[in-house]
This record gives sequence, C-alpha cells and structure tokens, in this order.
Amino acid sequence: EKWQPLILPLIIMCMTHLSVSEVLTGRLEVRVADHFGTGRSMTMRYLHISDKSTVRLYSEVNMVDDTWKENIDRLHGRVVSVYGGSIISRTKRDVLDDYDGFHVDSIEFNHHQFDVKKNYVSVGKVFADGELDALSLKREEAFDDVLGIDTPYEKNTLRRAVVVIVNFKDSSVSCSKSFVQDTMWNQDDSVNVRYLSNSYGNVSFAKHQYKDTDVYGPYTLDLKLLDEKSCRPDYWAYLAETRAKDDGADFSQYQHHIYVIPKSDHLQNKICKWNGLGNLGCNHYCRVWVSNCDLPGVYIHELGHNFGLRHASINENLHSLPIEYGDPTAIMGNIWWDRWTKNEYYFIAPHRAHLNWIPKTRIQVVSRDGVYTLAPYDLFLPNIQDDIPVILKVERPDV
Repeated sequence: EKWQPLILPLIIMCMTHLSVSEVLTGRLEVRVADHFGTGRSMTMRYLHISDKSTVRLYSEVNMVDDTWKENIDRLHGRVVSVYGGSIISRTKRDVLDDYDGFHVDSIEFNHHQFDVKKNYVSVGKVFADGELDALSLKREEAFDDVLGIDTPYEKNTLRRAVVVIVNFKDSSVSCSKSFVQDTMWNQDDSVNVRYLSNSYGNVSFAKHQYKDTDVYGPYTLDLKLLDEKSCRPDYWAYLAETRAKDDGADFSQYQHHIYVIPKSDHLQNKICKWNGLGNLGCNHYCRVWVSNCDLPGVYIHELGHNFGLRHASINENLHSLPIEYGDPTAIMGNIWWDRWTKNEYYFIAPHRAHLNWIPKTRIQVVSRDGVYTLAPYDLFLPNIQDDIPVILKVERPDV
C-alpha cells in the first residue's frame, strides 16, 4: 500500500505521453520554398482533409536527400491516407504557417504503403497477411511502375497560367499589370518564350485563350503586411481569388495559378523566409507565389517546380552535402540571382531529359572511358533525324 502513491503518478505520467495511431485521408500538396539570397530552401508537405481543414506533415527522418520523400512528393495532388499522430511543436528552422502538425509514420496510396522510417514500399495490399514485399525506392522508374504513375507532361503541351497581383494596405507590388503581362508573355525574353525555347517547342503557355486577359488585379487586401505574424499564402491567395472571380476569372480553366505579392523584408526574411514558393508537381492544378515581380527568373524557377523539377545542385567532392542551388548553368540553380543576364535562363540537360524534352534516342549511356561526339546542346532540333546524341549519361554501378 505504501507503493501506491508512488506508482500511480508514474502511471498517469506515462499515459499522458502515449499516442494512438490516427489515419487521415486527403489530398497531398507539396511546396518548395526558395530563399535565393541565402541559398536555402525547404520542402513542405500538407494534407488537405477538406476545404477548411489542412495539416502540415512531419516525420522523424532527416529532411536532407531522403529517397522516400523524393518519391512520395511525386504524389502531389493525389488522394492519400496518412498514418501517424498529431504533434504540437515545430523546429526552429521551420517556415512559419498557421497549420497544425501531423507526425507521419506511413503513407498509403492506391493500396500500397510507404514506411517513412524503413524506406520501403509494399507491393501488395496494405497490411495484407502482415507481410510486406520490400522494394527499393532509389529509382523513379520502379516507383512509377509499382504505383502506376505516368509522367503528366507529354510533348507539345500547351499550358495555361493565370496571374493575380496581390497588394496589402501598407505594401504594394512594384510592377504594373502590363509589366507582369509582358514578363509572362509579350517580351522577347518572356517566361513563355524561355519555356518554348528550352523545351524545343514542346511546352508553351497559352495567352488569352479564355478571356482578353490572364492577369488580374492588383487587388488590395484589407490587411497590413507588417501586422501579419505568420506566413499565410493560402489565405492571401483566397482573398485575392475571390476578388478576381468577381471580375470574371475562371480558375478552373488554368493549370498554373501565379500570385505576385510585394517584395518585403518582413515577408522574405521574417514571416515567410522565401522569395518564391511553388508546388512540386501539378496534378490537378498547381500554384506559385512570386515576391520579386521584376525578375523573370523567379517565375521560370517556380514554374519549374510545378513541372516536378528539384534544384540543380552540385556536390564538389562527393563526401559532403550538395550545394542546394550550386549548378552555375541552371535556372533551377540560382546563379542568375546575382548575375541577372539573359544567358542564365537555361534548364540543364538532366531536367530536359526528365521532362521528355529530349528523346531517349538522343541520350547515350556510357560505362567506360572513351571519346564521344555530342550534338550542340542548345542548337538541338528534335525534328532533325540524327543518331548523334545530345546527352551523355554516365552509368554508376552502385546505383
């Protein structure tokens, strides 16, 4: 009996730390937040359970270069079930937002389960007989084959983008509506022209396909930016979209929704900590937030995330972490941030090949030393029949 007063508090204390596994089902959204000035980015994952309920997804797995996350992120826009439990605390390196957190143990899609700790995917029905047939997720091809995911970007694709300019009561976008329109479509070096040239004519953005304008606003929200205590891009977009719809905008006609917001130290370095934000992938539709309205490179870079592209990193010695934006030749790097010239708006060969802009017949895989001939990369014309490769792909036996 003397032990009871000692044991009972211990039991109560332990019970308060127990968590029951929960299951949430909703549409997965993946975003990449880019802070070009510091060379840092963050990938954030959300589950939209309903129109008014969203949670931020977390895991105990290291956030850097996780194979499971790179493949799970390809499920952006699809309905998944998430197994885990609610959490409260957020790390200090987090981008602030207003969403509750949900700790992820595993994710289910199309009757397949991903264990985020063990980095495997079951190829049978989830929990079937308690057995899981493990499959390595190191290759996208294996992942796509198991889940039946097709590359959504076919050749000769006409994309549609709508732009909404968003102001606050104390902060406004410095670019005019016509300037934004020119940046997207009308200049010789516009976003549309750059995608058309980089894709060798395979991808372009339609102009005025449904209305006499694709740029709406500027709309001044009934908010002061300096009063915002957390980053709320969804809410800002919702308020601006409501105004644009009153002006006749039909967002269902566009795959890419672009929100141009003011350039502000409070936004970029305090509450949001990004210059640009973009969905990683574009299943049903995708969104982009741009806070540097005068830099075409930001639009092109964030739309690149919409096409499923990650950053063009480099690893200088193969024994350290890669430099996030390190490739000096790539628009998905950020060398253009400091050297803003027209020559920097290029997608690198791996990205062009990934998006099927360069056919597989023009990619040569090599596994030994030798002398090889390549066709000029930026003069490549897909309609010219030629057996000269445009890209050399070095085979690594350990992958």
